[in-house]
Amino acid sequence: EKQESYLAEIRICFDKKLQLINCKGIYAYPTNCNWNLPVLFPSGVPGI
Repeated sequence: EKQESYLAEIRICFDKKLQLINCKGIYAYPTNCNWNLPVLFPSGVPGI
C-alpha cells in the first residue's frame, strides 16, 4: 500500500461552552490517520 491519507471528513471539536478547541488534545480521539503524513485532497469524487 502507498500509506497515503486522503481527506474524507472534517471533524470540529468544541468545549462545553461551544468554543472551538484543538481536537488533537482529546483523549481517545478516534482516528486511523497518521498525523505525521501529509493529507492529500482528491481531484474528484470517487465512484461507488
